[in-house]
Amino acid sequence: MKYKGNKAQRKCCRMLTIKCKAWAFVLVLLVSAAFPIKSATATETMCLAVTTVSHAHPDTSYVIDATIGANANIYVMQFAIAYDSTRLELESATSGSAMNGLGGLTINTNIAGYVYVSWETIVEPIRDAGSILTMSFRTKESSEGFASIAIDTTESMVFTNEEYSPLNITFEDGGLQIDSLTVVDAVDATCTCSGLTEGLFCPICNVFIVEQQIIEALGHSFLGPEWLWEETDIGYDVEAIFICENDSTHIHRVEAEVSCTSVPPTYTQNGEIRYTATVSFLDNDYTDEKSFILESLILFGDVNMDKEVTSADAAEVLRHIVHLKTLSEEQVYRGNVDGGDISSSDAACILRFVVKIITAFPVEG
Repeated sequence: MKYKGNKAQRKCCRMLTIKCKAWAFVLVLLVSAAFPIKSATATETMCLAVTTVSHAHPDTSYVIDATIGANANIYVMQFAIAYDSTRLELESATSGSAMNGLGGLTINTNIAGYVYVSWETIVEPIRDAGSILTMSFRTKESSEGFASIAIDTTESMVFTNEEYSPLNITFEDGGLQIDSLTVVDAVDATCTCSGLTEGLFCPICNVFIVEQQIIEALGHSFLGPEWLWEETDIGYDVEAIFICENDSTHIHRVEAEVSCTSVPPTYTQNGEIRYTATVSFLDNDYTDEKSFILESLILFGDVNMDKEVTSADAAEVLRHIVHLKTLSEEQVYRGNVDGGDISSSDAACILRFVVKIITAFPVEG
């Protein structure tokens, strides 16, 4: 229903309506300035960067990421990473955290020194900044210096938006600075002192990469003993010498107790004198012996040296006298039983001994 008022009232309403529309227009301008509408076709500059490890060590594994530094709504991408294969060994290459829920990358690592990556959206583009590729490298054992891991700009690269238009890209290469290590020599353990294993020290980081481990003291391990016999007027003085096989300068000398036993000789058997040295050391007993043979006694009258005196011995003397046989010097000594030169009287004396007319020879006193 049309408003029917007087002329002045109608004029007032028209002015109020114009002012409301003007203020509404100003409000729209303010909101538009505060919240601009982003164009779907606008291109943005993004940074594809490879992380850097400033202090790396030989024979150690490290994780390196290829990251997107700004949200550019990537729908298609293709690029390659080149790494220093003389210093690095690639252990693995997988999708990074920014690829969660977006489908896996196609990754080709068949050529040493390169990682080839390609991806195309199926459901959603890459919206979040972060890692798109995570690589694990192991530094080689003898490596040092800077090992480069870089975006290979010589290879074909594709980064497109929703309209498959190329995105603006900047690059930051990375790598690992592999420190030179110092070998810390091992310290041998001794009998009484502990030692250390060989270590690896990084003078730049001021840390041990391979810690030196304590080697327990070896303790004594005595060989022996070696015996030292020294003759005296009444027998022997004896020392047992123990030498540690872990350190030959560790020597222990122990004086031994010496005992002596003897078996006197007879006319038919040798005798013996035996010295026995005994020591106790570290709860063990050790013995050593030294013995001497006592020659059997001279059996006068036993010319043929068969250890008995018979008429055959008298016959041997008579054969020697008449030159039917030549006796040895010892046989002559045994046959000379009366103390003079060997003669028939010695043969007669032997016969008297055999038939027990006498019980001893004159030479025996």
